[in-house]
Amino acid sequence: MGKTISFCWVPSHVGIKGNEKADVAARTALSLPVVNFKIPYTDIKTKVKAHFVKLWQEHWNGVLFNKLKPIKPTLGFTKFTNINRRRDETVLHRLRIGHSYLTHSFLLKQNDHPECTTCACALTVEHILLHCPAFTASRLKYFNVSSLFELFNSVSAPNIVNFLKEIHLYSEI
Repeated sequence: MGKTISFCWVPSHVGIKGNEKADVAARTALSLPVVNFKIPYTDIKTKVKAHFVKLWQEHWNGVLFNKLKPIKPTLGFTKFTNINRRRDETVLHRLRIGHSYLTHSFLLKQNDHPECTTCACALTVEHILLHCPAFTASRLKYFNVSSLFELFNSVSAPNIVNFLKEIHLYSEI
């Protein structure tokens, strides 16, 4: 494969009985023929995986207008704790990526983007979770954050689910 490996002898254990035997064994091995052997894939698998995760992270960091990067700057598995129901987990992941039936069904129906009935602005997941004054009282009951990153990284998942249930939007996500 065009790789060169160099071994260097460091005379740091001269005079130590066990190490002297190891040196003799090593010198004896130098006269043996070189044998090619296969390395099990499990020995290199973690290095290859780490390399591709690094490449993926570099790509993630370099994408302009990446709306998910502020929520999840470091790539990896996302697991919501204290969530036992599959539906709750699905709702939380939809919120995290900013796509829900409520906010994006207009694309399938070929309608206009939905508006918030209270604010007359575009209805988005961020608006519902952080900004809409119609939900301020309920929001403060469950969390008080200023960004989606803070919401998904410091607020317990059941609080987010309970907030959505209280404002009657859980089934719309």
